Amino acid sequence: MRNLLPAFLLFTSSFSFAQSVGPNTNVIIDTNNIAAGFNSAGDLFSKDTFVSSNFTPYGEFRVPKAGAAHSIFSGNIWVAGKDIGGNLHSSSELYGSRYQPGPSHTGPQDSVAWNNIWAISRVDVLSVKNDFDTHHAITLPVPASVLGWPAKGNASATGNGGVSLVITQDMAPFVDRNGDGVYNVYDGDYPLVRGDKMLWWINNDAGSQSQNPMGVDRRYSVYEYSSATDSNLNNTLFLSVSIKNQSGAAYDSLLIGSFVDFDLGCANNDRTGSIPAKSTFYVYNGFVAGGVQSGGVTCDEGTVCPTGEVGYGCSLPIMSATFLNDTLKVYNYYTNGAASGQADPSTDPQFYNYLNGKWSDGTPLTFGGNGYGGSTAYPFAFPGNPADASQWSECNPQTGPALAAGDRRSVGVIGPFALAAGDTISFDMAFVFHPGPFDNCPDFSDSSVVSQHIDSIRRYYQSETFPQWYTNAKALSPGFYNVGINEVASGTNFSLIPNPNNGNFNLHVSNANVSEYAVTITDMLGRIVYRNTSAHVPDQAVQLTDVTTGVYTVSLEAQNYKATKKIIITK
Repeated sequence: MRNLLPAFLLFTSSFSFAQSVGPNTNVIIDTNNIAAGFNSAGDLFSKDTFVSSNFTPYGEFRVPKAGAAHSIFSGNIWVAGKDIGGNLHSSSELYGSRYQPGPSHTGPQDSVAWNNIWAISRVDVLSVKNDFDTHHAITLPVPASVLGWPAKGNASATGNGGVSLVITQDMAPFVDRNGDGVYNVYDGDYPLVRGDKMLWWINNDAGSQSQNPMGVDRRYSVYEYSSATDSNLNNTLFLSVSIKNQSGAAYDSLLIGSFVDFDLGCANNDRTGSIPAKSTFYVYNGFVAGGVQSGGVTCDEGTVCPTGEVGYGCSLPIMSATFLNDTLKVYNYYTNGAASGQADPSTDPQFYNYLNGKWSDGTPLTFGGNGYGGSTAYPFAFPGNPADASQWSECNPQTGPALAAGDRRSVGVIGPFALAAGDTISFDMAFVFHPGPFDNCPDFSDSSVVSQHIDSIRRYYQSETFPQWYTNAKALSPGFYNVGINEVASGTNFSLIPNPNNGNFNLHVSNANVSEYAVTITDMLGRIVYRNTSAHVPDQAVQLTDVTTGVYTVSLEAQNYKATKKIIITK
């Protein structure tokens, strides 16, 4: 039976505001083929957290959404690092997160109003933007989602139950038309929406179960694109997370982990692996003795689902998770029910060990076998192609027999980072469902279907020119506008070299008709970090010394010409 939470968490009758129930505290996004649930307390891919004295089961990553099988049980974002005195701080949890809704400067009373997940659609934003573009004023009714957007300075911002919010700091991202630093839809401002629909929320670790919390805010954006013509995009969910240090202390050796408890249908027949070159980790269904065998695979059903999950039958899929704007530095895993030292972490040092490429008892992850107790430390578990007998995977451990499938839990790690007081680190991920069918030791080579799917999504992310918005000539389709991403113009001929970079790069303009132009660079919250209004040479050197790791938008404007591109900065 699946081990969810300690008994004292399941049956306690005292609950903090992080578990309070109200409108939009638990929201499902199902714009494309994936229906995924989120709650404002911090758990990812879950139906709910604590409700009164009952626990609603986890597992809301239903794909296909018209079916009954789920591919992820739950997830969370682990953050841990040391202050300048060498003291370990952690903001890391497993299930039933106790993060406090809202930014860390809010008190318990205000956190009730922030106990909310805001949903915004591209269609609603587009209606407001086009109205202002046409009339230079708002002449039509403004959708409630746009009017109440929780952005800085919005006098109409609303939270849980319609309660008014007073927002004096940067919060939800928006496009600031007049550059005054505050959100006012009647000035032409609008939410910076990614995807066809996006969810946004914020919490902090004031209510964390960590022994020594970090004092960080977590801002989440989750979005999907619906595409009838691209099954890869239609089977992808994007996650963007920003971690802001509100503690007043500086951290170094900061590590960020994406904890994912994959359950690819049945919980007990999963195997896992990583593709370090693509900053990707994944899960697939393995062989189970006694399971139904058909067409050379163990079917994901029947006796391999002893805890009652709905499986995927004999047509086995794969689920992957990819860091899009940072490099996978560690991939670790463990198994539900494993021996002590190789099981769930419960203390800050144990979380930090997993983030550092160790087991919870501090033993290094090693190459070969199941990764425990070997002689060669290695940062990535199972980086080999399962279809290649010469490479380390669960199918081919290199030492000993193939590993028995089980209830795997994954941690993909980026970092280490230095995070000064007030600084922010942002990262983006893609969760891709690969329908298959695949076998119990599938091919993950560069030419495989799975790798091609991942590469396709990475290309979409880098260009953000999504096919359903464009004609074959890359002109915007009638009725579509790429809100908050790239504004594609005829004759877009400028490049950013190199990309990614550390904040120093060259902007090259190859359009002979552009002799003088303005360059503006903004972060994902819409804040201007660089501005040059009189650039006039084809090659413009840009130096961004005070920015943090993240994705930034570079806009170039000249007479009858406007274009934007994304740039990735890593420090």
